Amino acid sequence: MAEEFLKSLRKFFEQRNEVLRVPQIGGKELDLFKLYKEVVSRGGFQQVSNNKLWKEVVTALDLPSSCTSASYNLRQHYHKILFTYEQENFFSKSERSVPVAEPEQAAASKPTKKIKVTAPMMANTRRMILAFDSKYQTEVNWAINTLLLFSCNTAHNYQLESNGLVESILSFLQYCLKKLPAFGGEVPMKRPRGVTPYDEASYVVMMEQVKAILLVLRNLSMIRNNEIILFKCSGMIEAIVKIFSLLIDKEITQNCLEFLTNLAKHIFLQDLPNYRDLLCTLMDCLQSDLAESAIECFRKLTLPISNEEIIEQLPQIFFDELAKWLLSTSQSKDSVLEILCNLSDQSLATKVKIANAPRCIEGLVRLLTSISQTDDAEDKQAKISAMILNNLSGAPKNVKLFVPFDTQIFAVAASDERISGLLCNVLFEIQDLKSN
Repeated sequence: MAEEFLKSLRKFFEQRNEVLRVPQIGGKELDLFKLYKEVVSRGGFQQVSNNKLWKEVVTALDLPSSCTSASYNLRQHYHKILFTYEQENFFSKSERSVPVAEPEQAAASKPTKKIKVTAPMMANTRRMILAFDSKYQTEVNWAINTLLLFSCNTAHNYQLESNGLVESILSFLQYCLKKLPAFGGEVPMKRPRGVTPYDEASYVVMMEQVKAILLVLRNLSMIRNNEIILFKCSGMIEAIVKIFSLLIDKEITQNCLEFLTNLAKHIFLQDLPNYRDLLCTLMDCLQSDLAESAIECFRKLTLPISNEEIIEQLPQIFFDELAKWLLSTSQSKDSVLEILCNLSDQSLATKVKIANAPRCIEGLVRLLTSISQTDDAEDKQAKISAMILNNLSGAPKNVKLFVPFDTQIFAVAASDERISGLLCNVLFEIQDLKSN
């Protein structure tokens, strides 16, 4: 894909009687393809500049720390080399109609103004549907680029309607999955030299289209009003779970995970044919740098009551991974507490799994002793920790695990009226065990 992009860019420069010169940044040649991809995925040069997103682009390009003024340099290089190309190829504007983009200094003197999605742009919905249905590369690329622009726009939330667009996007996505070997699709047959189907995207280009579609779906799912339409699209969740479970690369996995997290509160696992793949992949993510996103997805999945009965069947390693976060300083600790609170109210076997997770009881007690002494009368973590301990004490096998912490629990129960009732139940079980 990068080679095809550079070939297209060089041809574009030749048509303008200019020579493409790739600049150096951070001691190495600037990756123009990655720069272009990161900028257009955020809505284009003007959108990135107006919303001050150049730092995000710098992070995505993974430039060395020795590269000073990276945001400024990238903006200047993009404006000089790629802006006109972007306007003609991404926005389908002729050179005459391309607006003059202000350089950094001039733009700084003007107030920023976010681009608004206008009514004429919305009218392109029908054309996008036809583009995805046609499967012609040029039309599909136009539709994807348009959706990227809509979904990245922070000044106007692009709200989906029941007009067939989501179904067309899904249909094309499923078409790609059947074609791409990476997703278990058909193995391509060899063709005679010189025989090329009309306007058929190469497998590399098709993979880039899949990545872009997943980014679009992820962006659209961030808008609350779009959740139901995306969820009700038959086969959508199943398709995204299929892609997610393959763990092909970080970009695809992360966009799938964020999409599923946004819709998780609507998902009933018993109605999802490949829910086991979803849960297993989320467990794999718990041991990666996507752990916090996976925890949030699990939290939302526990909201529908029927899901708890399925999630509690997960193996001990799931509860072990959750328990680790009780001793961390991450904000995901709140989500972990919610998950454990919901699951600790289930079967005795689940209570035992939770209590036997390494340092789980210690983590919960530590939250009690460190947080309940603050002045915050509505401290959420202390209350939830007490509720979990109370639930866990309902399993006779667990009570012996509480004994080493009876002094701390008693001290909190005696000093904190908010949770003393819950902790008294725990202390009663401990005393009953000791007396026997």
